[in-house]
Amino acid sequence: MYGAEYQRTIVSSLGKNQSANTVDLILRLTLAVILFVAGWLSHSFLLSNGYLGQAEDQTTQGEVAGESIKNNDVAQNVAKKLLIPDDEKPTVATISDIEQLKLSNPNFYFYAQNGDRLLVYSDKAVIYRESQDIIIAIVPIKRSDLEVATPTPTLEE
Repeated sequence: MYGAEYQRTIVSSLGKNQSANTVDLILRLTLAVILFVAGWLSHSFLLSNGYLGQAEDQTTQGEVAGESIKNNDVAQNVAKKLLIPDDEKPTVATISDIEQLKLSNPNFYFYAQNGDRLLVYSDKAVIYRESQDIIIAIVPIKRSDLEVATPTPTLEE
């Protein structure tokens, strides 16, 4: 009892004017529910089998790899301008809120701009501007928390 015969049964039971609109509404709602359920099932299947999360992970890994290469390039450019040990790799960050940084250390960040790179080495911090290939500022880092242990001489008998 599906198709045209079912539709005629509904039409005859409702009346001529509102029956066509009601049947049309019922068919549209049924189609919308079917499409929603099919989409939800497809999404659940793809998510449970790892197809959706895998693409997101690959994008994130690609972004991290690209940023790492960029950071290495920045560190190499700065190393050409400063005497830095070859084996030392700095921590590299991009300045995004210069006004906040100027509150903490106005002298060091005086000429810095958003987009400049901050490189932190074991003994110094450097602000580098890639667009002009110049070093903006350098400040030494004091490490008072590191104590060098001096050996105590022992007498051997």
